[in-house]
Amino acid sequence: FPAWFTAHRRYHSLSYSNAYQINQAGNALTLETTGTHETTKLECLNMKSETNTTALFTVQSVQSCSVGFHCIQVVKKTENIFYIKIGRLSPNNEDACHTQLFFDNTIPTTTITTAHLHASICPLTGNYALRNKNISSNCSNQVTLSSGCHNSHKMKLTTICPKEIKDYSCHGNWEEENEDVLFSKKSFSIVSYKTESTSAKGCFIKHFNEKLDELSLSLKADCSDSSSDIMWSYTALNYGDCAPTALATSNSALQKSSTITVILLTKLIHMLAS
Repeated sequence: FPAWFTAHRRYHSLSYSNAYQINQAGNALTLETTGTHETTKLECLNMKSETNTTALFTVQSVQSCSVGFHCIQVVKKTENIFYIKIGRLSPNNEDACHTQLFFDNTIPTTTITTAHLHASICPLTGNYALRNKNISSNCSNQVTLSSGCHNSHKMKLTTICPKEIKDYSCHGNWEEENEDVLFSKKSFSIVSYKTESTSAKGCFIKHFNEKLDELSLSLKADCSDSSSDIMWSYTALNYGDCAPTALATSNSALQKSSTITVILLTKLIHMLAS
């Protein structure tokens, strides 16, 4: 496998449903499915193509007593975030990467990350009013997002009814060419957040349509286009930057501190004079 992929030995999907373990030699990948005892060992056979960010190779698959072949594509997004696409089982190595047989466009792509992700700056900064186009209720449309205001790698989503606040931490950002003609820019960030029982990860996606001057924000279970599991999606309107508020707060604190210092110095001078 490529050195940029074997730099880490263990990866998992955002939903933690699949784990991927690379052996010490860097030539075999073991796929583990959470909740089952099933494991599939994928041994690298032939590197079809490789760049600094993309690799296409064939592997021999060994699961229980069955043996076959898969085509695998790995795409590097950041140092700790990758896309992986594993083709259907082929009876022979030569046909595994055939784009009309075992590696066509219907094969899903999965976002995988290392166990630990460093905090990074969120892909947008400011305060935003969010609107769900599919909901007409004024109450349900009262949603706001504050991003990078109190912490550069934190976002806060607030809904009015029912009253709920959800905090997100950003980990790793990248941009992609967007095939959708309507949106000229598309950027991604892996975010972590708390649920009622545990912590979770999702993919925060920002679309910007320069022609319509429209910003769209969504949170999905996976970053790939093949993922249809959308947790929420809104159009966004920026109604304020973070800096003025932060600056005003800072200035207020400084003024208050200066005032207290002057009062204390005045009292000290009077005490010394008397």
